[in-house]
Order: sequence, then C-alpha cells, then structure tokens
Amino acid sequence: MTRKLTLTKLNLFIAAAAVLLVLGLGIEGMLTKPHQLEIRNLLAEKSRLQIEIERQRVIESDSRTVAALVGVSSLAELAAPTGHDAISYLSGLLDEAKLVRLGLTTSGQEDIGTLQATSYTLRAKGDFKQLQDFVQRVENGDRLATIDALRIMPAIDDTSLEGRFNLSIYDVKEER
Repeated sequence: MTRKLTLTKLNLFIAAAAVLLVLGLGIEGMLTKPHQLEIRNLLAEKSRLQIEIERQRVIESDSRTVAALVGVSSLAELAAPTGHDAISYLSGLLDEAKLVRLGLTTSGQEDIGTLQATSYTLRAKGDFKQLQDFVQRVENGDRLATIDALRIMPAIDDTSLEGRFNLSIYDVKEER
C-alpha cells in the first residue's frame, strides 16, 4: 500500500510538473509573441532601410560622375537657384532662340536623391535652326535641365516647324 501511495504521489508529482511546464510555456508564449512580432517587423524595416541606403549611394555615385563630366563639383551647383524660376528661365531661352511659345505646362515633380525634378511640356514654333538653337541653349544653360523627349512636326498654320519638348529642370530640395 505504501508503494502504491508512493507511485500515486510520483504520478501526481509528474502530472503537476507537466501542468506547470505547459502553463510556463503558455505564459512565455503570451509574453514573448508580441516581442517576436516586433523583432520581425524591425528586421524587415532594417532590410528596407539597407536597400534605400544602397539606392542613395548609387544615386550619389551617379551624380558625382555626371558632375565630373559636366565640370562642376556637384550637381547642386548646377541646380542652384539662379535668381529666376524655371518658367522664366525657359521663356528666356525661347526668346534667345527666337522661338514663339505655343504652350508651357508643368507635368509634375519627382524627388531624385537631393534634387527635385520638375517636368514641363513645352510647345514652340520656329524654323529648324531656331529649334536646334533652343536645344543647345537648354544643354549648355546655367540650370541643370534635360530634354526627355522631343518631337518636331510641321506647324499647322504656316511653313514653320512646331517643336514639342518634354523637359525636366532640377533644383536642390529645400530643407524642411
């Protein structure tokens, strides 16, 4: 009988230990589950930030390469404000090339590294030499600008040509 009682106590002790073990694991799971989720989220954020940092490094490397090709110390030097806005700048280039402006609209803005690109759609009328002169003025001007697309076609109302330009002008992003 003592032996049976001892065996029952042992089984009871083992059952109590098993219950305590299961309760401990359950409590640990409840306490650590939110932290595991937070750790997973932080690791995903870390990976996203590492990718963004690498993308910024590539942009900065490319901008240094372009700046060296253009002969300036940084693209910010080209994109620095010149005392007039981009629309006035484009209007001045049109006047210098002796083109007639038919339309000028802003198409949107995009952040590219430390620069902000503003896209414009420009329609102008003149002869081929005047359109060529305008393109050269944009390329050699004192603002960082690109001609992203160009279409030249006969003007509807006379013998001149109409140029349709998609341009981007880059400015240094303002600190906020």
